[in-house]
Amino acid sequence: MRTVESRLAALEQNQASLLAENDALRAENLELRSVPHPAGTHAPHDTPPSEVERRTVSRRGMIAAVAGAAGGLLLTNATPAAAATGNDVLLGQINESGVQTTIIHTGSGSAFCAESQNTEGVTKGVFGQAVSPDGIGVSGLASCEWGPTKGVHGESSGFGGVGVSGLASAVWGGTKGVYGEVASTDGVGVKGYAPASSGFTRGVTGVAASTDAYGVFGHATATTGAANGVYGLAVSGDGVGVSGVASAEVGANKGVYGEADGNEGVGVKGYAPSISGDTRGVVGLAASTSGYGVSGLASAVSGTTNGVRGQADSPTGFGVFGANAATRGAAGMALYGQGRLKVTGRSYFGTPNSVPLSADLNKGSISFYLDQAANNLKVRVKYSTGVLKTATIALT
Repeated sequence: MRTVESRLAALEQNQASLLAENDALRAENLELRSVPHPAGTHAPHDTPPSEVERRTVSRRGMIAAVAGAAGGLLLTNATPAAAATGNDVLLGQINESGVQTTIIHTGSGSAFCAESQNTEGVTKGVFGQAVSPDGIGVSGLASCEWGPTKGVHGESSGFGGVGVSGLASAVWGGTKGVYGEVASTDGVGVKGYAPASSGFTRGVTGVAASTDAYGVFGHATATTGAANGVYGLAVSGDGVGVSGVASAEVGANKGVYGEADGNEGVGVKGYAPSISGDTRGVVGLAASTSGYGVSGLASAVSGTTNGVRGQADSPTGFGVFGANAATRGAAGMALYGQGRLKVTGRSYFGTPNSVPLSADLNKGSISFYLDQAANNLKVRVKYSTGVLKTATIALT
């Protein structure tokens, strides 16, 4: 295949040949015009063009065509220039501008639509990039001051699609994949909505792979007031406002963990405001054969600390209430304590009227029961050796 240079040289040679032939034809035409004509006839320039003149015009057109072809060849093989400020936008090219390009659309629908129809690869309908340290790749503004407007709206029809995806690829710094900010006193920085009426949907999901990470992190920066770092609300009759699951089968993991640094702080607080019903401020449930439904630890080595503290304001209430549904067995106890037991104030103990079985007593334990027929209070003791002893206190 000949190169562009050789093709241009051939065109220039043909053009030179045509120009020379055109000069010869022009001289011949002048010679014909100098011949005298009979009276009453038109001058040569008023008559229809002769064959020679037609050839001349035709050849002139050919010359122009050759010049145009040469120019077209140059444009075809040269690198297309990118559109600049004031020019038309060129598809498939870089379009540079020093000022903002604005599209004003007064009808319904979209002012600008970009569609990527490639069915393979990580395609983008719209891609924005900003190199400024304070830049924004894609910015959306919904300026209407009322209504459920959206600055940026993303929608995905795929089975595992993502409507809006944010990626902060820097490996250091306080980066944000997605950042939301509102100025309204009732605003929401980032909101997730899952309208499906069934299925294991999530309004917002956070996933973190770091060993010290938080899947979802909430931060209330106000230094006063009842601010909430994370707040959950469920309107279902069986709903859970905030639910935490630690799925690892080993390790000291926590479904929900709370920490308070204040000198009167509460790490985890539960509040059941209903004035009727069997409500619970905090409920703990353990399925392990050696688990604790609720465990309290006061780690200070001095002071009047409380591992678990209960308070009831009702005159018939219980500060701490324990119940055991097991009907048999020494381990089936509503309240179990290791170490000394200190009780202040009036104490009430319920006593059964039947003799406790030996199997129901641990070694080194004591049990009370009533012998109502004999009007006696019985005390049954199991020694550390397993020997049973019974004492009788006469009641008057």
